[in-house]
Amino acid sequence: MALSLTAGAGCAVDDLSRLGAGSAALGAGATASTDAGPPLLADHLQESRPSRLDLASPVDAGPDAASSVLPELLPNPSFEGGHDGWMGFGDSRIIDVADAHSGSRAILATNRQWTWEGPGYDIRSLVSAGEPYAISAWVRNEFDSDSIILTLKTQCSGEETYTRLATRAVGADWMSIDASFFAPSCAALEELEELVIYVEGPAAHKNLLIDDVSLRPAPIASDSLD
Repeated sequence: MALSLTAGAGCAVDDLSRLGAGSAALGAGATASTDAGPPLLADHLQESRPSRLDLASPVDAGPDAASSVLPELLPNPSFEGGHDGWMGFGDSRIIDVADAHSGSRAILATNRQWTWEGPGYDIRSLVSAGEPYAISAWVRNEFDSDSIILTLKTQCSGEETYTRLATRAVGADWMSIDASFFAPSCAALEELEELVIYVEGPAAHKNLLIDDVSLRPAPIASDSLD
């Protein structure tokens, strides 16, 4: 499917250095990347510190349940007004395209040199430590099929942690990916310097598209508190 680029915000380039050396936290069942480059960031794994809470603990309400009653926290979830606030990890670039899941715009991540490169958004100002949230997005590969991953990067006083929230095999048609997590807090005397939700996963040099991203508070069912 050919993509039609739209005029507007153009490319957004992130100045982040390559992140492949970071430490990470991951739930069971993850597999290492088979890409020729370094493994996915989320595959540099170690157990999460209990003091920083279990980020990927399940919440007994998905994003669809939360969306009818709780507010959307992202300022431009459908990219109809461009992609302000979104950044491309590593050498990746973000382009507005007229190939949307809904509305008239989506974003395309291109110039991806490694599997871990993709678009991200710093949600520090949108969430409160210890509270549950639901994140979802509509994603697709430009061509072929490959895994697409939602990852949360946390940086506390220079120490980076990567938590894989969700993984899904996705083709060239739009599919949804979603997860729930608790917003982390840093240890005493540490500063939360980054809290970035980002999309990664397809093989290097493959473009991926993202639309209709949602971040909402996620209520916990009363029986989960017993």
